[in-house]
This record gives sequence, C-alpha cells and structure tokens, in this order.
Amino acid sequence: MSAEKNRPTLDFKEGVLREDGSEDSGPQRWSGPLKTSLELEEDLSDAHGALVLGGHTFQLRKRLGRGGMAEVFLANRTGPQAFSRKVVIKRILPERSDDATYVQRFIREASLAAQLHHPNIVEILELGHVEGDYYIVMEFVDGVNLHDMLKKTLEQGKGVHPAIAARVISDVASALHYAHTFIGDDGVRRRIVHRDVSTTNVMVTFSGEIKLVDFGVAKDLNAASLTVGNQIIGKPLYIPPESLKGGKPTLAWDIYALGMVMYKLLAGKPPFTAETGPAGLAKLVNEIAHKQPPPIVDIFPDTPLALEAIALQALAKDPLARQRSAAEVQEQLEVYLATVQVTRRMISNYTGELFGRAVEPTESSSLSQQLPISRTESATPAPQTPVVEYLPPEEPRRSHKPVWIGVAVALLLAVSVVFLFATDTGKRVVDAWFRSDQPVVQGVVEGVPVVQKIPGQIIIECRTYDWVHVDRKLIGKCPVGQPVSVPPGEHVVTVGNRSKTVTVGEGELVTVEFKDGWRPSGPTPRVINPQDR
Repeated sequence: MSAEKNRPTLDFKEGVLREDGSEDSGPQRWSGPLKTSLELEEDLSDAHGALVLGGHTFQLRKRLGRGGMAEVFLANRTGPQAFSRKVVIKRILPERSDDATYVQRFIREASLAAQLHHPNIVEILELGHVEGDYYIVMEFVDGVNLHDMLKKTLEQGKGVHPAIAARVISDVASALHYAHTFIGDDGVRRRIVHRDVSTTNVMVTFSGEIKLVDFGVAKDLNAASLTVGNQIIGKPLYIPPESLKGGKPTLAWDIYALGMVMYKLLAGKPPFTAETGPAGLAKLVNEIAHKQPPPIVDIFPDTPLALEAIALQALAKDPLARQRSAAEVQEQLEVYLATVQVTRRMISNYTGELFGRAVEPTESSSLSQQLPISRTESATPAPQTPVVEYLPPEEPRRSHKPVWIGVAVALLLAVSVVFLFATDTGKRVVDAWFRSDQPVVQGVVEGVPVVQKIPGQIIIECRTYDWVHVDRKLIGKCPVGQPVSVPPGEHVVTVGNRSKTVTVGEGELVTVEFKDGWRPSGPTPRVINPQDR
C-alpha cells in the first residue's frame, strides 16, 4: 500500500475524510456546550421537566444545542426556600448510551474536567447516571464565545481589539498551563492536553471573565487512548501539522491551537482557507502542512508587532520552534499587557457594548477614558504630570528563549502605537483608551512633579504546604510569613492548584484565605520534558 493510502483518517467535526476521499457525517460531537445567553430563545417543550441527580433537583428550561454525541440544556438547580441556580446540563444522547467508547469518553471528560479548579476553566459540578442516561452538570457561563465576539466586531466594522485579544489569550494560556501540569489528588501529574482549543470553546463573560470550556476530547497523556485506529479527532483548522501527519498528541498541540485562536482574533480571519467537503479539507490540510501564515500587519497594520510575533511563533510548523509551554505564551503576553493594563471591568464593558448589554457606570462617559495611558487619537501633547507605575520586578528570562521574540517583546511593545486606519481588506476602529504609545515613566523627572502609586499588600492565609504564587511569581511555601507587596489592581493568588482573584487599592491591605486543611503537595511544575513536545 502506498504512503498516500497509509494516511490516518481525519475524524473532524465537519466530517470524516476517509482514505478513499469520500466524506461521511461521522461521529459528530457538540463542540460548544456553553452558548451565549443571548441565544437562549429556543424554548422546546420536550426539554422541560425535572431531573434528579445526586439528590439534587434540576428543572430543565431550554435546549442549547445538540450534536452527534450529546445535547445540552439550560437548567435551574432548585432547593429549599426557593433556592435556584442556573447551570448547564450535558446529556449523552440515548442512541449513544449503549456505545461503550462514547460512554467512556463522556465519563472521562467529566472525570478530567471535574478535577480542574482554575478561574479560567469552566467548573464541572456533577456527573450523574439516571436510567441509562449519563449527565454532566457544569456552571452556566453568562457570556459569548470568541467566534461570536469576532463575528460581531467585524459586523460593526471593527476587529477584536489587540489588547482584549492579548488578555483573553493570556488567560487561556494560564488555563492550559494549569491543565498541562496538573497534579491530581494522588500526587500523579496528569499532563492533560485539551485538543479542542478554538474560538467556539473560549467564552468571555459579561462580567469580564475568560473561560475555557469543553474537555470532551481532552487527553491525559499518561492514560490509555480511546481513539479508534489512526483517527485524528478535532477541528482541522486547529490541528498542528505534526498531528495531521499521524503524530501522537502532545502539549504542543494546544500551543498551536492557541496561536490559531490568537491569529484569528488579531487578523479577523484564519491564516488558511477553511472549506467544507473532501476537496476543501484536503486543501486545508495541505496549507497547514506547507503554507506560512500571512503577516497579520498586512491585514490590520495597527497590530502590535510583538503580538504578531507571539502568534506566529505558536503557529510554527516545527513544534520545537513554538513556545516551550503555555506558561511561556502567557509570559510573553504579560509583557505587552503591562503597557495597557486591561481590567475585568474593561472587558465587561467592551463585551457589553458589543452585544447591547448595560455596562457598569463609571466616572468617565466612555471606555476611552478608563485607562490612564493615552486618551486621544491625535498627536496631542503628553500630560504635564507623568505617572510613575509601581511595577513588580521582572522575572529573569531564560537565555535560550528565541532571541527574536525577546527583542520583539522588549522593544516593539515599548513603542507600539494604535491608530485609526482603513484598508482595502478591512477596517478596525480602535478606541484610544487602549493606546500604548506613551511609555511608562519611572523615576523622578527633573522639574516635573511625580505622582507615585502607593503599593498595596496581600496577606495570604493557608494551612497547606503548597507553593504560593502571586501573578505567577513564586512567593514561597505556605505558611507565608509576611504580606506581599503588589501594585494597585487585580492580582491572582495561587496556592497549589487553587487560585483566587483579588483587587487591591492603593495602600490597601487585603487578606486572602485558603481554608482547606493540610494535604501533601507535589513539586512545582515548571519544565516540560522534550518527549512531551
């Protein structure tokens, strides 16, 4: 048999591309269980009814979607004294309940995701089994997925703002690094690769949170595979070249997919032609394997070059040329975000304005006045009173990190300018409140009064022996002996595998409690072994 005939079948959401080139609907799978709350207008009478799982009563309200493997409902978890909480229930289809492979995948999805407790991962609340039907109960996410957000911005003659895109991708990278290095209660590292990172599986809530959803095809690299034969499960656009050639899934798969999401947000479209049908799939696979992504600045010239560099590195054909971990992607993005300081409230208002939701009242009349960086799009004089930002010391960078990325992040971000423009290929209207053309002033400027922000402090109370991080910076192990000094703003405190987000004002002392009792903890995950790539 020729090498051409030995290619693995491609088990995609769009269909299965078989060895003979024919297409079959294949084992379809629900790919976006948490639809936007703006799309809950479907009110199916057969979706209503009470469901009892684990002693809890759930009142089904609306069907949100149905795929070849499962269907998803909006429901209310009810309890005594009019207690009610919105949840999402995912049920394996009755016709699939006798398929042992599908049932195993469904249970594995719940088992894997239920162990993950991260602010940027949707929470799995319960797995139930009633009269032969399997259910997953998960938190309801009141927001929109990135696919809908990108579509809405393009309809309005805009693109997703680069600063919003950077914040979203950074948070998803944090979630992926957590999954990639997760250590279970048994002390064993799981090395969970998501395998379905896409614009439909990243949610932006109306409160400004970012959530990674749908671990339906996630794989624990330390566990046995449920894949049949040489099938490759996933959405073709987000599958890296080495996996399309039949290579085993690795953590680098998720980094590539994250780069694809970032490219789409910045460019407004994918770098490769996505078409349906056997010929379309074959063309897409060929482009992924051989074509280089077009420069994003050729589409939207206002794109910060450092962000483009990060996205293109993640899309490298060679997995060893990509970022070595999702944490490295986040580190690169946080350098840029230090110049624009995107907060949850800004994301909330940005999303609310896009989709016609009420935004949180602020002292300023528009979002363009919420960032103290630059408030005009024209070349106006700089303010006479510069602000000195109190910034935490930068972590030392690994000496073997690609030099060109380091130079791009260190130099290009410092002079990144966002402006209003129009081209033949599209238009992006940029809000001045995200501009970063004014460098952060540090130190005393001769003859000019300097206003320095007073740092706040965080007291971390924990009774475990876990490692403690604040904004990914290692503080030490519990118990932490003294308060941690931080700049005013939002900060993520992580103790072991648990994270909490706190807001600290100027000179404010905030206490964060982790009340869990003592448990043994494994070593801090940091370096990914070469064989993981």
